[in-house]
Amino acid sequence: MRQILITKADGVMEPFDVAKLESSLLRSGATTDQADQVVRKIIHKIKPGDSTSHIYREAFNILKKLETGIAARYSLRRSLAGLGPSGFPFEIFISKLFQSMGFKTKVGLHLPGKCIDHEVDLIAWNSDSFIMGEVKFHNNFELKNDSKTIMYVHSRYEDLKRSRFGKLQDSNLDPQGWLITNTKFTETTIAYANCYNLKLLGWNYPYNDYNLQNLIESKGLEPVTILTTLSVEQKKLLLDKKIVMCNDLNNNHQILTEIGLGRKQIKQVIIELNKICNCLPFKS
Repeated sequence: MRQILITKADGVMEPFDVAKLESSLLRSGATTDQADQVVRKIIHKIKPGDSTSHIYREAFNILKKLETGIAARYSLRRSLAGLGPSGFPFEIFISKLFQSMGFKTKVGLHLPGKCIDHEVDLIAWNSDSFIMGEVKFHNNFELKNDSKTIMYVHSRYEDLKRSRFGKLQDSNLDPQGWLITNTKFTETTIAYANCYNLKLLGWNYPYNDYNLQNLIESKGLEPVTILTTLSVEQKKLLLDKKIVMCNDLNNNHQILTEIGLGRKQIKQVIIELNKICNCLPFKS
């Protein structure tokens, strides 16, 4: 096909990458035939200068007509941005993600450092590790975490380390400072973290199986904001009731009645939940 320049979120123009679109569709669970259908329709729809967000919406709408479960998984990155605006549901989400990896967790703590007190988003520990996590949520999933954020994490970590995190840290465990986010990191943030042995967990970092996207897919821990059969307001009602994961909702259908859904919509939600929860975990 002819080369078409499209507009990224930061305003930079880049060639439309058919292979990249196809890969994201297959990753979401689309069959080769379904991915081909979407790609063919997108190629005929897009125009020079179209934004990546516009292309995503077009692909999502086509997918939704083919298979709602796949469309939902295709929207994973954007669904994480729906865990706002406060960011506390995202802290719960990250806590559950660490629990799925065998950690015990606590969120929303006030702990004394050597010099001052600190609000700590996440503490996670197992027999080998003790983690202090700064959980940085962005409503705009295109924003990147710059070096000021990791420097702030580093200074808090150093002060808390000297008090053993308010005596929560087992003296036998070497503590780790983490910055965890639903978006990406700048190169300077990555360089600073590597220099001081701080850990980063974001949408596409680290560049291996242990970035946020891969962990969510491999653990089958999609947020309820991924559901296409619920309105934004209905999702907010679920978050207010501490229902953050699709698995939590799948084990408690009664709460759909409590937030005011009718029988027909509840049936649609349950069908979509089953399609999402029964998807095979992602394999790299």
